Amino acid sequence: MLCEMQSRSLKIFIMLAVVLALAFPFLLALEKIHESDTFWHLKTGEWILTHGAIPRADSFSSTVPGKPWLDWEWLFQAGMYMVYRAGGFNALVVLKGLLAALTGLLIYQASRRNEAGPLLAAMVVMVALVASRERLEMRPDLAFLLFAAAFMAVLEAGRRGQLGWLWCLPVLQVIWVNCHASFLLGPVLVAAYVVGDSVGRATSRGGEDRPLRAAGLQLIILLFVCAACLLNPYGISLTEHAVSQTGAASPAGAIGEWLPTRELLLTEPNWAFRVFWWLFWVSPILLAARLVIEWRRFSWAHALVVAGMSVLALRANRFTAVYAVVTAPILAGAAAQVLKKMSSVVDRPVVRWAATGIVGALAAFLMAVVVTDRWSTVEEREPRFGLGVDESAVPLRALGVLNGLSPSLGLFNTFPSGGPLIWSCVPPWKVFIDGRANLYGREFVDQYHAAMRDPEKWETLMRERDISIVFVEYATADDSVLLKHLAQSPEWTLYYFDQAACLFTRSGQAKPQVTWDDPDITWKYAVGVANRLAGTDKIRWGRAMATMGNFLMVCGKVDAANRLFNEAVAVNPGISEAWMNLGVIERNRGHLDRAREMADRLLEQNPYYYPARLMRAEVEAAQGDVEAAIAEVDAVLWRVPHSAQGWFKRAQLAAQQGDRERAIRSLRRVVAEGVEDPTVYWFLARLLAREGRRDEAMKAYEDCLRVWVGPPEKRAQIQSELQRLQTVRPSQ
Repeated sequence: MLCEMQSRSLKIFIMLAVVLALAFPFLLALEKIHESDTFWHLKTGEWILTHGAIPRADSFSSTVPGKPWLDWEWLFQAGMYMVYRAGGFNALVVLKGLLAALTGLLIYQASRRNEAGPLLAAMVVMVALVASRERLEMRPDLAFLLFAAAFMAVLEAGRRGQLGWLWCLPVLQVIWVNCHASFLLGPVLVAAYVVGDSVGRATSRGGEDRPLRAAGLQLIILLFVCAACLLNPYGISLTEHAVSQTGAASPAGAIGEWLPTRELLLTEPNWAFRVFWWLFWVSPILLAARLVIEWRRFSWAHALVVAGMSVLALRANRFTAVYAVVTAPILAGAAAQVLKKMSSVVDRPVVRWAATGIVGALAAFLMAVVVTDRWSTVEEREPRFGLGVDESAVPLRALGVLNGLSPSLGLFNTFPSGGPLIWSCVPPWKVFIDGRANLYGREFVDQYHAAMRDPEKWETLMRERDISIVFVEYATADDSVLLKHLAQSPEWTLYYFDQAACLFTRSGQAKPQVTWDDPDITWKYAVGVANRLAGTDKIRWGRAMATMGNFLMVCGKVDAANRLFNEAVAVNPGISEAWMNLGVIERNRGHLDRAREMADRLLEQNPYYYPARLMRAEVEAAQGDVEAAIAEVDAVLWRVPHSAQGWFKRAQLAAQQGDRERAIRSLRRVVAEGVEDPTVYWFLARLLAREGRRDEAMKAYEDCLRVWVGPPEKRAQIQSELQRLQTVRPSQ
């Protein structure tokens, strides 16, 4: 009787642990809206419902008006706007949470069908959703994750003999093809299961789990799924366009989220990315263990899926989340088989109680750190748990200021600001660029990026398009070049700035709303902005001050920026970027001990902020301790081997020691990481010239001139050095 009561109690606690784990995805996605693409998707949904049609040409931009546009996400956008119309941004946040929760439930079901117990399946759901956190935004990517999870759940049901479920796949594919450009993954997953199961039957390693009668049905389902890809407003053109977008020459190749995963340099403790890497290495190991344990029943479809998703995840960092979602049930099944081999231990009541407690405690812990914003604080992100829009990231006030100006002046905006501008200001305004990279095309996107890096090209572009207003939403490194130019150019005047964006106008076109010539006035203005935004919330207040400090520092207003950074860390000491910039200011002023102190204080609270370690190495080298500096840089490169900044610093130290060969190798690594920096090429060219490697030096000089965006006199100096090298005979 006692054993029966204990067993019943254990089942109840297991159920509670599972419920907590499945509730976690909902809370994880319950963040205020801050992603800029959300807004142009929402505006498009409004257009669809207003006009009763699907857009086929651009109507939002001033740069490609009327250009044919394949809006492959129209169904999701229309659904978004319907929810917004019913309940505003609050309802959209709740929808986001529900879609994430449904994704988690599908992962759980797929894991259970893959022989994982309820606790193991619940654990896998939490791990997969943590790895997917950065893609849980109110945009069609949510549909991507949801449909990928749904396909895996249905395919696992079919693999276990529930063949009727397979007929759901063509229906799901019809919805998927009208919601997100990733729809081609559906046929690929089905094909992987068809091929994998065929291999299993051919090698007699599937037996009863893969009856021969299922082979014909699988092929029929695959044909129906492929045919479903054509059921969209654009027909075969959409499939052709989706395939073209996967190439390196597509506009997507110029966007950060499409960069190879290895190029991500972590400057803060990003747990989503860390968990992805754990999954990336653990999944194939457990799959190999399952092959050893049950080689006669091994699913080769699982091996194909994991291999294919691994390639996809390494190719572009935007696929790390779908990797976690798709491989999670496979990981759960492999782990279940490994645990079965230890059944004599894991089936003991005390072990089951302990496992229940661990899963329940982990779920409660994750929910607590999300709800209290502790997770975001540790990762130095904006605290965003809750409903509505995050005004610290979305430039609502700046958009209101823009609407007070005349649209006849002509508008230039940066890439991230396009979405909010489309939502709030179109019409009467038209945007210069936005997140619809597939509309603008690679040539235009490359032209935009080149202009952002070269003020001369940018000014030419502005004159060609008669631009008199510049709207910059703080986001990327490219912004710094433009902002510095705008601040120094007599042709442009600061009109407005806050914690999210700034506006510049052509001098004399409009009376500025703010001034930044007096540090005291600037400080008072910034305090007012932070107070309106954050009130008594110290974390948000400090981050707002630090963001405005970053803007002022880039624009050359160092004294005002220094004061804002000090205010920020006094209220919120956890802002690594503020400490880093304080260190940079002290270093530039020649106060090396103070710079070292700032770096040390930063690393005490965030040891993963590698730029601070590199700055500390720079200070150590300047103070004569080159060996300590080298050890510091080598430690960074051991942890982050793809850090271009780290390799460049290593090259500088090697050159300082007179080791030109090591410096050249280090600079080659910088170039190999995809960095197109004229300073790197110039440094490399001079080293190669001194080593007598004439042809290589000439190539480096040519590369330097190709990407040069600095002062003309410096360019003339580089050309002179190249000409001298060209006149030298190879024998000399």
